[in-house]
Amino acid sequence: AAMSDIASGFTLNRYHRATESMFVTISLSHQFIGSVPLGAWLTSMCTIRKAGRSTLFLDCEHCVDEIGR
Repeated sequence: AAMSDIASGFTLNRYHRATESMFVTISLSHQFIGSVPLGAWLTSMCTIRKAGRSTLFLDCEHCVDEIGR
């Protein structure tokens, strides 16, 4: 959950710089399909799906890369 919140914050910050709009998180939900092995590299990527004047909808995807194991 923390990774999604952090990745969303970085995405909103980049969007805010381009538009000077202000946003706040109103909902954050998750679907966990498995656990991340110890020592694996976790990457988060957020995509803006819809942007309004004061509301922004985005998706965050997390991928595991086990190269470091």
